[in-house]
Amino acid sequence: MSYGNNGKAPGVLAAMRKLGRLAFIGLVLAVTGCDHATKHLIVSRTIEGQSWNVIDGVLEIRNTLNTDTAFSLLGAYIPLHARLTMLRVGAWLGVLALTLFTASRWKRIAASERVALGLVMGGALGNAIDRLIRGHVVDFIYVHHWPVFNVADMALTVGVGLLLLLGRRGLVVRA
Repeated sequence: MSYGNNGKAPGVLAAMRKLGRLAFIGLVLAVTGCDHATKHLIVSRTIEGQSWNVIDGVLEIRNTLNTDTAFSLLGAYIPLHARLTMLRVGAWLGVLALTLFTASRWKRIAASERVALGLVMGGALGNAIDRLIRGHVVDFIYVHHWPVFNVADMALTVGVGLLLLLGRRGLVVRA
């Protein structure tokens, strides 16, 4: 008696591959959905600039409109209209590049790398949709002594951190 897939159960492998793709898409959609649900909650219940303490002196919710990059790197150098257009186009080009990169490596990457890429793609998509629909990104989580951020930023940060950790341990497949 033979165990495992000895070529006689191709349906099982196909189903596992499909399940992996569905899990990846589900993660991307879950991150994007959570990001937009929390942003909608903030925008619908507060006005720009409004904040309230969650943990006094540590954490607050602050409705902030971000028309710049992370850490406001371009604001002093590029006028607002040009910056908004550049960031809107750049965000979608980034999502497209990440999609193509992931698709080209899909069969060679481990589940842990897929999770990391799903977090990055979900976060990138969340902020790209914001830029497309609103013209800016809604940030609302303020940890004192750190810039205001959102759920998409957290997913991006965790995903990139996981990719770096996996790469350091040699668990990321080289292109």
